[in-house]
Amino acid sequence: MSDPGPDERDPRVEQLVRQVDAREAAAAGGYVALDQVRGLCDAATVQWALAADVLLVDNRTRLDQESGAPRPFVLCRLNRHHPIVRRLTAW
Repeated sequence: MSDPGPDERDPRVEQLVRQVDAREAAAAGGYVALDQVRGLCDAATVQWALAADVLLVDNRTRLDQESGAPRPFVLCRLNRHHPIVRRLTAW
């Protein structure tokens, strides 16, 4: 039987929230690239956190340092008002 994916009681969700919280604390502006978050745990947990609004995203554009061309990238942050995030962080 396949893994049905996480829910709010899943330890993978807690681990993701705690890891993103630590990275936000260390990041300039408190934002972390979504690609970095995707590297923290399995895709199903990140997808669940996005769908449940535990993680919020912000689509941005930055200039490529070599070519000067605009490049899209996605930042994300914890939704500090979400009950799961409030329970697991000191914010």
